[in-house]
This record gives sequence, structure tokens and C-alpha cells, in this order.
Amino acid sequence: MRILRHPLTIAGLVIASACSSSGGAASTPDARPAPSQDRNLLTQDELQRSAGSDLFDAIRILRPQWLRQSPTIIRQGGEGSLLVYLDGVRYGDATSLRQISISVVQEVRFLSPSEAQGRYGTQDLHGVIAVTTRHR
Repeated sequence: MRILRHPLTIAGLVIASACSSSGGAASTPDARPAPSQDRNLLTQDELQRSAGSDLFDAIRILRPQWLRQSPTIIRQGGEGSLLVYLDGVRYGDATSLRQISISVVQEVRFLSPSEAQGRYGTQDLHGVIAVTTRHR
């Protein structure tokens, strides 16, 4: 029994050592965290770095897949469009993004049709672009 404990202890120490040393550069004070790779989120920093003149242009440049609509068979005819919500209130369709200045936006999140239906209701068959503005 004693013989088994020793190899398990060594294995545990090796694993713990490997995990703690894998942080390498991230543990230095000058290291910055990598930007989020969430493809369903645009942050204020990303928007400010874009060359877009309004929110529609910024999304078209940074996340063009958000503006592509997939056909739906949930409702007869599959009519409807991608909806925009501004601070939790329905604002319009994708073209309404042209009326929103990048400078007032905190973040923009794309919600899939199932996420959008869960949050906003059954009318959101193509998903939602949820815009959160900066409160002054």
C-alpha cells in the first residue's frame, strides 16, 4: 500500500507543477489578458478601432455573419428579419443600426434565434442584435 501512495504523490506533484508553470508570461506584471474570442460580442474597444461610420458599418466590417439571415421554417413563409434591441427595448430591424453612433455604444451582442426567443419572445426568428449604450 505504501508503494502505491508514493507514485501517486509524485504524479500529483508533477501535474500540479505543470499546471502552475503553464501560466509563464501571463503571471508577469506587464502581461495583458488576450482579448475575448466571443464571436457573439463586440466591445466598445473593438468598435472604436473599426473604420465604420455608424454601428451598421462597424458590424458589417467586424461581424458580417450577424447580418446574414438564414431561412426559417418555424413560421409559414418564414417572414421576419433580424431585430435590434437598444438597451432592452425593441428598436427596429438591422437598418436601424445606421442611426446609432459608435461613440455611445458600450457593447453589442448577437443572440441566436433560440436565445432571442427566450429573452424577447417568439417574433425573433432570425436572432437579435442587442445594443447596450453607455450611461452617462
